[in-house]
Amino acid sequence: MRATLLFLAALLTVACQSEPSAPATTTLSAPVRVVTDEHGIPHIYASNDTDVFLGQGYVMASLRGAETELFRVQSHGRSSEIYGEDRLTEDYLIRSLNFQGFAAAQWDLLARDYPHIASAFRAFAAGINRRYAEYRADGWPVTLQALIDRGYEITDWTPQEAFGVSMLLGFGLSGSPEVKLLLTILRLSMGTDLAEDLLRLAPPTTAVAAPSFRPNVPFTGAGKRAITPRPLPLSADLPAAAWKPAYDAVRKLSRLDLGGSNSWAVAPKHMANGLALLESDTHQGLPYPGPYVLMHLISTRDGGSGTQDIIGSAFPGAPGVVFGHNNKVAWAPTIGYIDITDFYVEFADPADPTRVLRPGGISLPTIERPETFRVRQDDGTFETRTVIVRDIPGHGPILPAEVLPIPVPVKISVRWAGMAVPGPVAAIFELSQAETVDEMFDALRTFRGATIGFSMADVQGNIAYSAWTLLPNRKPVGDFVPWFLIPGDTGPHWNGFVDYENVPYEINPDRGFVRTSNNDPVGNTFDNDPGNDDFYYGFAYALGYRCERLDKLLRQHTAAGALTDADVESIQLDRYSLVAERFIPYLEAAASRRPDLLTADLKPYFDTVTSWNRVAAPEEAGPTIFYPWLFQFVHDFLLDEYEIVEDVSGNEMQILMRSAWYWLEQTKDMIDEIDSGAVAFPSKSGRNLFDDRNTDGHIETRDELIMRAFATAVSHVRRVAREQTTVKPLGDPDDPATWKWGNLLYLRVEHDLGAISDALAGPITHYSAGGNFDTPNVGTYQAIAGGKLVDQFNLSNAPSNRFLWTMDPDGIRARFMLASGQSELPDDPHFLDLVDSYANARYRDFYYRDADI
Repeated sequence: MRATLLFLAALLTVACQSEPSAPATTTLSAPVRVVTDEHGIPHIYASNDTDVFLGQGYVMASLRGAETELFRVQSHGRSSEIYGEDRLTEDYLIRSLNFQGFAAAQWDLLARDYPHIASAFRAFAAGINRRYAEYRADGWPVTLQALIDRGYEITDWTPQEAFGVSMLLGFGLSGSPEVKLLLTILRLSMGTDLAEDLLRLAPPTTAVAAPSFRPNVPFTGAGKRAITPRPLPLSADLPAAAWKPAYDAVRKLSRLDLGGSNSWAVAPKHMANGLALLESDTHQGLPYPGPYVLMHLISTRDGGSGTQDIIGSAFPGAPGVVFGHNNKVAWAPTIGYIDITDFYVEFADPADPTRVLRPGGISLPTIERPETFRVRQDDGTFETRTVIVRDIPGHGPILPAEVLPIPVPVKISVRWAGMAVPGPVAAIFELSQAETVDEMFDALRTFRGATIGFSMADVQGNIAYSAWTLLPNRKPVGDFVPWFLIPGDTGPHWNGFVDYENVPYEINPDRGFVRTSNNDPVGNTFDNDPGNDDFYYGFAYALGYRCERLDKLLRQHTAAGALTDADVESIQLDRYSLVAERFIPYLEAAASRRPDLLTADLKPYFDTVTSWNRVAAPEEAGPTIFYPWLFQFVHDFLLDEYEIVEDVSGNEMQILMRSAWYWLEQTKDMIDEIDSGAVAFPSKSGRNLFDDRNTDGHIETRDELIMRAFATAVSHVRRVAREQTTVKPLGDPDDPATWKWGNLLYLRVEHDLGAISDALAGPITHYSAGGNFDTPNVGTYQAIAGGKLVDQFNLSNAPSNRFLWTMDPDGIRARFMLASGQSELPDDPHFLDLVDSYANARYRDFYYRDADI
């Protein structure tokens, strides 16, 4: 194997730990050896833990200096300093939440209670600073120079800043805050009755992540009270359009939502090799270079006295390995969407408007905090903005109007369970030391600050899943529920936190596998009311199709015999669409009921969809018609009701698909009566939701809506094929059999800093892609922009990396795909060198043993 060696000589600086804001320096006790393998993965050998984390910081700054710096910039709420006005809303929120201020204020507690973690942060920051010192002497690499050229000053890191980055990552993995705001704004713009018709929380499937958790307790709400949220004192008599600025502002915050994922594990009894298996498929978007850096930290070999021998994915700007394996266990985090963030409507104390009211007339003080922003303008100059934030001690900040420009004069605060030492970092460090699944559960008891579902396995053959996080225990008051805005003067407020044992988990279930895909862990949402059970866990889960498909495949394979490596890969790369399976029958029914709407011109395109095998593979023709039809149908069906929604991507698609599926199913046995007028449409608002309100003088039927959307989608895609507006020719516009899904859906690869630096603009590469939002091998994109179908579907979120771990007691074996490369430097041989194998679904071996390295 080809490998490169790098030695870091011992640093002669003196440790500086007395001043929290001082740049980090520390003493390196012995040289650190870095071996870079053929994939560009650094294996960092050191004599102790401090040295290995210092080496990690140094290597991180070498491979991903600008990306590391940009995570720091984002966690400081300074992205608009580099990118301009478009990032200002995000900066306002981040500065309001004050990640860096919290990290600095809590540093002493971290150092007291978790000294080994504080030591890791000090060393990591010192390693970055050592590399920066060399850059200042020898010249900055082109990526960091691009930031300097934008007027950004690169300073040395403090350990508290690295801790602040980990806090930001935790918030980005909190799953549902922006969805809660989106739902609230939609509800206020629609009115109560229409919102109840359309804002569905129940998924279109009953797959759950932890079916054996508390199996004797039904999570259906049957026989329990149902909560109908009463209107908040916000619903002034305003047109829907008045809420659009607030909706658009919240959509910009989606940059902080760090993706989704699948993970699953199989017990030895179901594997042909008799060894447990763990899978991880984590989505963090598709920037290039990607959000992960693969690293191996070793402080236990060659006579080392440390505790680290871990390999896996690290985030730029934070020490350690977020997920991966040691020599005994492997762990795979996925976004869990447990709800740990609440938003409150605050009411001022009439006696003192700087104070806010709580239940029982209790008055709380607020503390004023000015935040100043340096915003880059298009001409390269900078403009200063100052925003006043008010903090409620022990609660959280009141969001400035700049964050959420709602059109009524009220104040909204946010409370997040992640503002607790040590955030998510303690569990990540403790996981790396575990030797069994039981010890990994012990490690997770310190986990807080993100909502992550962990799948786990050990070399003894145990497998497990845990949705644990520090979950607030909300005590309902009145008719308010925590998935909308809550009135601060009545609640519900937090009543401590839910016990560890009452948050969903599974260990060695009888079926012999665990699986999760961002879906409802136990079924709280299945009755459309997640608040009427013993515990409220969350509301904004994924649709559940991916978990249902994984469950079906695993059951089929385990029933037929033991799984082989080929079986495992096929499951992880599966592109079968359950959405197509369930929506195409409605298209077929519409064509059968209204043959006059299936013209001879449309018939070949209809046949292409209905004969399609439902696999969204790049070479298939069916998806090129099915998905545009589905999105057009959802558009025609619902966007006249969701008046302020114009663009449809991830969060919007989750919301709209719930509504679409619910009403198709709800009306399927009465559609003739509805069409004839014998039966009223069964909506609470009294509206016939199939009627497009934008067409005056005509009331559409369901079948008309379906077939009109089909004709529109076919016309759109034919134009795309005729005008060749896709990156690759779609096919003969008059012969749908020649169309290929991978030429309509593509992966665009270019340097992420190319937009701000001509030196980094570089070549753009396109790969045909496959999958969709509902398939285990997921691929999401913006489908509708400005109220219209887009010409080209650009993959925006998909597996950023994939792992398969075979839990061999003689040495855990891993295979991986990385949707990027290890280096951000265009002249580095490991710049985007792994994308081709990723795009073509080829696994690579993840080297762990010295003999392989």
